Amino acid sequence: GLEFDPVDILHEEGEGVAMSRWIFSGDGKTVTVDTWNAFAKLDTGGGPVWVPRGSWTYGARHQDRFRGEAPRRPLVVFRDGAVYGQLNGSTDIFRRDFDAEAVKKFNGKWITGWAAAQGGKKGEKPFRTYRVAEGAKWNVDPFTSAEEKAKPFKPGTQLYNDIHAMALAGNRLFTVHKDGRLKIINTTNGSVVAERKVPAPMWDGLAIAQGKIFLSTLRGEVVCLGNTSK
Repeated sequence: GLEFDPVDILHEEGEGVAMSRWIFSGDGKTVTVDTWNAFAKLDTGGGPVWVPRGSWTYGARHQDRFRGEAPRRPLVVFRDGAVYGQLNGSTDIFRRDFDAEAVKKFNGKWITGWAAAQGGKKGEKPFRTYRVAEGAKWNVDPFTSAEEKAKPFKPGTQLYNDIHAMALAGNRLFTVHKDGRLKIINTTNGSVVAERKVPAPMWDGLAIAQGKIFLSTLRGEVVCLGNTSK
């Protein structure tokens, strides 16, 4: 399917190492692939979640499925049974909690590229983050005005994923728009607790280490924005 990526960042999955949908055994002797599974079940230690495969890739999509599809993937972060992500083609941000029952019932089988293309041409939104967001605890858009969101969507309109950086620390979700608007979101209820203007970010350019948050900018600089608790 067209959800395969030619390159991807390696990550641990179960007892193996995964690259996109290819999973290598720990001893490197076997490789398995599930051609239909476009989601990965991952556990940071506090309970598993389902996330779209390729959310962490830096490779460009090798083929759009329909006119207007966003050229970048929507970012997601996750920890201890909760996923925070961007609804594809918007600046909507959601939180989805996974308990044991939700993990068990989640459908990891994805549609074909042909089915996605047909749906996209009809104005549907055949995107994987929408499936993850089903039953979300909250869904907010801190970047787009109500007037702009009220405009009707026309099939074929070029979509973008304009949240270019996202990182999680404690009960705070740090998000940066491509224009440099930083919004800090309370993970409990989705409210914005702080905001400021920062330099335009590099794609996926936020990092947190030793209680401080760092931003990689489009100008090629690394900036310390301060402590995550302030």
